Amino acid sequence: MEYQNNLTEDKILETGTPSKKRGRKFKFLIFLVFLFIIGIYFFYWYLANKPKDEGNVQNISSKENKEYIAGLVDKLKIDFELPARLDEFTTTIDITAEDNSIKYHYIISEGVFNDDDKDVITNNLVYDTCYDSFSKEILNQNIDLIYSYIEQNTGKNFVFNVKADDCLSIYTYVSQDILDKYTKEINSNLEIYNDYCKKEPLVLIYDLFEEVSDSEKQKNLDYRNNLNKLSNDVLEEKIRSTEFYDEIGEYLEALGVRYLREDNYKDGFNLLQCASINYGDKIAMVRLAKSYGFDDFATGIEKDDKKSYFWILNSLYLDIYEGSQNNIIASSLGLLDSIQGLIYGDVEAEYHEIEEDVAYMVNLRHPEKTREEIYDDIISHYGSFSFE
Repeated sequence: MEYQNNLTEDKILETGTPSKKRGRKFKFLIFLVFLFIIGIYFFYWYLANKPKDEGNVQNISSKENKEYIAGLVDKLKIDFELPARLDEFTTTIDITAEDNSIKYHYIISEGVFNDDDKDVITNNLVYDTCYDSFSKEILNQNIDLIYSYIEQNTGKNFVFNVKADDCLSIYTYVSQDILDKYTKEINSNLEIYNDYCKKEPLVLIYDLFEEVSDSEKQKNLDYRNNLNKLSNDVLEEKIRSTEFYDEIGEYLEALGVRYLREDNYKDGFNLLQCASINYGDKIAMVRLAKSYGFDDFATGIEKDDKKSYFWILNSLYLDIYEGSQNNIIASSLGLLDSIQGLIYGDVEAEYHEIEEDVAYMVNLRHPEKTREEIYDDIISHYGSFSFE
């Protein structure tokens, strides 16, 4: 206190008046505030620019990621019940956690793979992996999937890596213009519909043709017919449990048929439409075409030959490129013939436009073909179509 009094007295003597004293104190406070601001600035500058312990941050992130991947691997091992024999040539012997990857280890018979087939094998693995919903979910978290095949007897190792970006090459989306022209929105409170159909329709790109024997066609037909005999609850359970995109379409189609048979036309129609546009099921396309073949006041679906023509052609065109799966699609030729019998005079241009839209849809699924080539390929099957 004594020092403070002396300081005050000295300042009074120095300045001479109380007003000058207050002014000097004010200036001094400003100076302190200035120093405080400068100090804060340099403090935050130091925090922003001081060397970071990056290794520690990365180790924490890496540790969490490794624990997550290890958990997935444990789940997969339980599901697979290793060792798991996949077919007569391939056995899964282990699944391991790698750096930001999950690695599947297989033993294969000698001669199954060779170096010349590497591109084909890679493409098949990308398809199988990206169509599998569980694997796709893993990839979406930027976790790579590695497939290691060791040849029995020789020990030769074939390794393939699938990343999330690889899936971008096999998905494409249907244009809104097509949806507006050839689908009908009917409100549905059906939970399975809202879970699996209320999303932007995508198309899976196929590049493989599979020739199917008559006996296999009949077997596939029996399989699909048997699906229609399952209860609604069983079909919904299958939809929710399957990991494959095309199977979802099959089960949705069967469930749609079930609802139609129960006179629940709105939900039945919605599910057939979803199986067609969202999952590319060809049988659902045939049934959808037939739904547009007559007036249905229960659903509000009016007879529409153009929509019917669009869906029946889609089914038949895809069948050409992917191999006929069963006789339901072939039996739909009668519907096509009856519609084509109406195409003459002024409406020809409108139906040629529909054919162009069908070519667009088929081209989405088969980009290895141009739309012009698609027309040329089907002339011998369903008559001549122009492409302008």
